[in-house]
Amino acid sequence: MSNTGDLRAIISATARDLPDQRLAAQDACLSNDAFPVWMKHLPAQDRDGFKVSMEMVDKADIYIGIYAWRYGWIPDFDNPQQVSITELEFDRAVKRKASGKLKELLIFIMDDSVKVSPADIEMNDVAQQKLKAFKERVSTKRVVGFFKSTDDLQRQISEALAAYKSRNPAKKASESLESPSAEITSIPKPPAFYAEPDYIGSHKFVGRARELEELSDWANPADPTNLLLFEAIGGNGKSMLTWEWTTNPKHALAARPKDKPWAGRFWYSFYEGGASMEDFCQRALAYMTERPLKDFAKKKTAALKDELLARLHAQPWLLILDGLERVLVAYHRIDAAEVRDEEANIPTDQIADRNPCDAIRDEDNDLLRALAAARPSKLLVSSRLTPRVLLNQAGQPINGAKRITLPGLRPPDAEALLRSCGIEGKSDAIQSYLTANCDNHPLVIGILGGSSPTTCPRAATSTPGPPSPTAEPHSTSPALTSSSAATTSLRLRSKSWRTPAASSSLPSLCSPTPWTTRRSKRSIPICRRSRTRWKSRRRRRTGGNGSYQVITGKPSCGMNTKTLFQNGETSL
Repeated sequence: MSNTGDLRAIISATARDLPDQRLAAQDACLSNDAFPVWMKHLPAQDRDGFKVSMEMVDKADIYIGIYAWRYGWIPDFDNPQQVSITELEFDRAVKRKASGKLKELLIFIMDDSVKVSPADIEMNDVAQQKLKAFKERVSTKRVVGFFKSTDDLQRQISEALAAYKSRNPAKKASESLESPSAEITSIPKPPAFYAEPDYIGSHKFVGRARELEELSDWANPADPTNLLLFEAIGGNGKSMLTWEWTTNPKHALAARPKDKPWAGRFWYSFYEGGASMEDFCQRALAYMTERPLKDFAKKKTAALKDELLARLHAQPWLLILDGLERVLVAYHRIDAAEVRDEEANIPTDQIADRNPCDAIRDEDNDLLRALAAARPSKLLVSSRLTPRVLLNQAGQPINGAKRITLPGLRPPDAEALLRSCGIEGKSDAIQSYLTANCDNHPLVIGILGGSSPTTCPRAATSTPGPPSPTAEPHSTSPALTSSSAATTSLRLRSKSWRTPAASSSLPSLCSPTPWTTRRSKRSIPICRRSRTRWKSRRRRRTGGNGSYQVITGKPSCGMNTKTLFQNGETSL
């Protein structure tokens, strides 16, 4: 469990009628050293939103329920009792409180005397009956706060959090952290490389010769740039590129003069649970100073900043911050996993009307700006968005910082990646196809090639024995080797598939016979508009009308069209 000062508080409230109340709850949490998170309104049928909502409750230390005159969205899946998402969150919190995993459960209900707009009242008899029963249930055997205004709510939440902190003072670092002997083994001594955690790629690293050379030039002490940021959409290979350059001795180590080697190399990923700028600073200083992590564990970012900068100015350290977008406002939305990169950069904030490219914490903005001037050290950053603090008013990088937009692979490198999955074919056909259909995007090529063991026919089998004398050809090979116009026009829009397709299903995509449904007898596109982050980018490339080239084929391998489509969309 977290100690007081490291608390996470989930704010559970209906979205349409209580926006001001949620902001008041947020301010109350921040003023009492509790980090607030809440469930942003999600559309019906959003299974991922339901799952994330429950996960937020599971990760919270404190549950704050705020209820008024709306019962809220009722999920129509995994919900036999047909209760609202707000009530489901409360039930989950009650179970965690009973098991000792949740520290505090606070309930606040709007007083009946408060005048509200008719739009803020759910005009549904069934919903009102459920809401009345829910309010009675949450009020049973617990003290409930009734608020008459937003300010009154903020005051009550602040008082409740302050009372909890007084009853549960923070533990001393020596009582809550690991022993020094355990830390000695977990954090290596510099200049040995330290990664928190190790990066595991999804496919083989290929190409990127130009980017690797640019990185080595940047690492030279003669380059005046201290902070280099690679910006790209998800799956374009930012992490894999920076990991390859950092860990391969012929790149990062060879880029430094012999008389000015790196004092140490530290890789930190913000994609891990619990990652934050505060944790980054704590671990970086523990590594640099060779002191136990507990010496820094209770210090905040603002207190660690000066010591970290002093170390960076004293010796040439190489620090890699992977996935920095996770500390930005845009990625603290409840639906961040579903937000397209183009939308994430729109200057609106779902939390408190802040710029989405700002760090969620002001002290993180201050630190990022200072890191751009941390000579002679070098900071390598990968991110889907560029933090606003690293840009001037003209939108250009500030002094000491440099931004590179990472493109897709070069066509020959894209071909090499696809061939590494066991696909054969004419070189010009492969390169033309990958450029036109996949934008040479590494992750999409990996999915297309069936790079996971369950989808690649040439992956090692689980049954021991001698290797087969002839390897099974990949199921997309006919589309790349045949001279037939019908087969060479295979349009595998794998970006819209929710999971990788089994290789046995892919031959059916190579036939010129259209798919038909029993009901409408019309051709069905193998992919509709994508649900992924780069949907709108693909739309621009196809004219912006949402239409895509269509793959056609007839069922084979005993497949049934019902297993492939639901309401005209793929369900693979």
